[in-house]
Formats: sequence, C-alpha cells, structure tokens
Amino acid sequence: MPPSAMPQSARHALVPAVPHRPSRLLAGIYHDIGLAAVAQGLDIDVTGLEPETVQAVSRGVRYIHLMPRGQENGLPAPIRR
Repeated sequence: MPPSAMPQSARHALVPAVPHRPSRLLAGIYHDIGLAAVAQGLDIDVTGLEPETVQAVSRGVRYIHLMPRGQENGLPAPIRR
C-alpha cells in the first residue's frame, strides 16, 4: 500500500528510508503547532475529535512546549548572529 493511501496516523508512524524534504517536514510541524495553538486558544476538548487530529494536537503541544522562550514575554528568543 503506498503511503499516500494510508491514514495520516499510519504515515506518521513510518520511519522513512530516505529523509523527507525539509519543506514537507516543516509543513507537518507547522500544521501540528497550528492545531495545538487553536485548540489551546479556543479551549477545545480534543478527546472527541478524530484520532489523527488528537495525535497531531498532541505533537503540536510537545513542539510548543519545547520551543525556546524569551525572558520576558514568553515569545521565542531572538536568534543572535
């Protein structure tokens, strides 16, 4: 079965033999972060949603939690070069 025919949750569980293009990887991360931010902002109970959506929100929450924070406002710290 080609990956495109699999449910989204099964595709995320696959470990690719070749790395994904960075743009596709980032698009998935941004998607998950966006879902988590909306769910948190609107105080949505995600337990009643589709399993794929619940997993995406869970991943997004982890990404948000792992983001570096600024010192004062909770925003990501600026990149210094």
